[in-house]
Amino acid sequence: MKIYQLAKEIEQDEADGGMSGETFTDYWPSKLSIGHPHPDPIVETSSLSAVQPPEPTYNPKIMDKLESLKILSCLQIETLVYACQRHLQHIQSGARAGFFIGDGAGVGKGRTIAGLIWENWQHGRKKALWISVGSDLKYDARRDLDDMGASCIE
Repeated sequence: MKIYQLAKEIEQDEADGGMSGETFTDYWPSKLSIGHPHPDPIVETSSLSAVQPPEPTYNPKIMDKLESLKILSCLQIETLVYACQRHLQHIQSGARAGFFIGDGAGVGKGRTIAGLIWENWQHGRKKALWISVGSDLKYDARRDLDDMGASCIE
């Protein structure tokens, strides 16, 4: 089935009162209550909202700075905590475990990544590889690192 046909069917289903409207629910961190509210409304799929996230156990070294600068929202801090918590683990090969940030446009992945790099820097892990689709985003990355207080990172 072609994408166009599928889109038309979904559109018709919504027009007929189908369940497409119940696909997404508002998102708010359920296990962390730190940071200021995110400036924009965020949603997640209803199926994902039915799954509880793990207990956060990681306490970032940069938390005081994050709270005083108010540079990351509660959603971005939640991602930072879970990513750092995952980075404490090693996979079978001995390499440090990774973390995928699949947020949509406008959630602030750049700020979150800058926070992750800065947090790792505080632990002596001074290598980071930031890959982006466009070379013009390097200016945004620099801005995010500077705003984070990490202007010493080149």
